[in-house]
Parts: sequence; C-alpha cells; structure tokens
Amino acid sequence: MRVAVWAVLAAIVPFTLAANTGAQVRVGSGARIEIAVTEWAFTPSTIILEEGRPVTIVFINNGRLPHALASSYLNNQTLRLTGQFTEGVYRPDNWRFVQAAPGQRYEMSFSPRGRPREGQVVFICSVADGRHAAAGLTGAFIIKAGSP
Repeated sequence: MRVAVWAVLAAIVPFTLAANTGAQVRVGSGARIEIAVTEWAFTPSTIILEEGRPVTIVFINNGRLPHALASSYLNNQTLRLTGQFTEGVYRPDNWRFVQAAPGQRYEMSFSPRGRPREGQVVFICSVADGRHAAAGLTGAFIIKAGSP
C-alpha cells in the first residue's frame, strides 16, 4: 500500500518548521552544511538557502537503514554529487532524490536557483515508498531572494 505522502506532509511540515526553529542553518556563499540523518530525524531539518549563493550539503547517514533526501526543488537544480550515493526519481511525485546506505555520506553542491512562491519547499526521506516521511522524516528548504 502506497502512503499518501502529501496528506501526511500537510499535517507534519507546519509542526516540523515550528518545532525546529532552533535547528535552522543560515547559508553564506560557499557554505557547507552537514545534515545528519537517523531513522527519526534530519538534523538540522530546516535549511535556509539564498538564491545564487553556492552551497554544499554534506548528507551523513547515521542510521541503520538507507535514507534519502528527496525534494521537488532538486528537480531544477544543477547538482554536483560526490561520495557514496544512489540517485533517482521518487514516484508518484517525480521528486529527484539522492540516497545513502547506512554509514555512507555524500556531498551535493549547487547554487540555488528559483524561489518557490511560498519561499519554502519540503524535503523528505523517500525510502520505503514514503513511509519514512510518513513517520516524520521531513524537513524544509527556505529559499531567500538573492542579493542584487
């Protein structure tokens, strides 16, 4: 049975953002952000990006299961990936994902382009047909307008 990810996210993400205000990361040019993931959480779960400012996200799987970072925002980004990873598309939402096995890590570098109308976009762990996301493994990118 496929989990209704959007229904779950509608309930979880607003709470996640409100509950994790202390876990936000601000990004400057050339910044490196480490995201550690376990079976229960992305740490940090809220990442603040600025359009056009290069960033490298270091994804570290500290869990016992494979975990991924999947988001519609990644669909339109030019990513440079290094490390140990699997890349693909999460169905039925057609979100791009990058996954790491337990104990593995990868680096994802890009210059964020495009700002969602809401200014933020969800990311999830797309493993197990979305059941990891349904269990609360969610977060958000907040994309600020670039400096002129």
